[in-house]
Amino acid sequence: MIDLWEIDLDAMAVQSERCDWWRWLSEDERDRAKRYRQPRDCQQFVTVRGFLRQRLGDYLALAPESLRFRYGKHGKPEIDPALQPDRSLWFNTSHSGGMALLAFSWDGAIGVDLEAPRSMSDHHVLKLAQRFFLAPEVDALERVNGAERSALFLRYWTCKEAYLKATGVGLSQLQQAPILWQSDDQPQPIVDQAGQRGTIQTVPLRCGYAAAIAAIGRELTVRSCSNFA
Repeated sequence: MIDLWEIDLDAMAVQSERCDWWRWLSEDERDRAKRYRQPRDCQQFVTVRGFLRQRLGDYLALAPESLRFRYGKHGKPEIDPALQPDRSLWFNTSHSGGMALLAFSWDGAIGVDLEAPRSMSDHHVLKLAQRFFLAPEVDALERVNGAERSALFLRYWTCKEAYLKATGVGLSQLQQAPILWQSDDQPQPIVDQAGQRGTIQTVPLRCGYAAAIAAIGRELTVRSCSNFA
């Protein structure tokens, strides 16, 4: 079971002030927040990290400010194993525009991605696809135009990124995440060279963003726990 939270970051800015989420952040998280040039970007980062700490604290029965993270080779955060010696809680986050997704699971590695709708020229979409996608995926994009091409590109992108985030691999490996659609327009599982199976699922969100979630080594069961305040 994966708990999935859909967050309206602008609407939660007031709650962020009430919760004093800044106080919960580690020194390195505060340093990251300060590096944002735009106040809204800084506020969104604080909101995501504060809400993440709040939810993780609830799951683990720990104070949010006591949580410590370690980071993989490509920057994927994990909870310090010393804080959960008996059972591992996995999580992943993504934010775009004014929205965020946070996913939590006790059953293994997960990845999540969302992208705000955007208007892109057909030429720009194909240039990106030719750089990052496989030939059959580029061919599929060439068969549609306009808003349909942009939307399909974001479906491919979110599925690929969710899978790569689940595996902990960087975006340089986008071409190692082939997306083939099943009859229900959901991605087929990806089996890597080691025979490990990655399951991907697109996620319909109330905000209308493109989104996907992925899990490694098992089927996906998603429970919406959205805070759409």
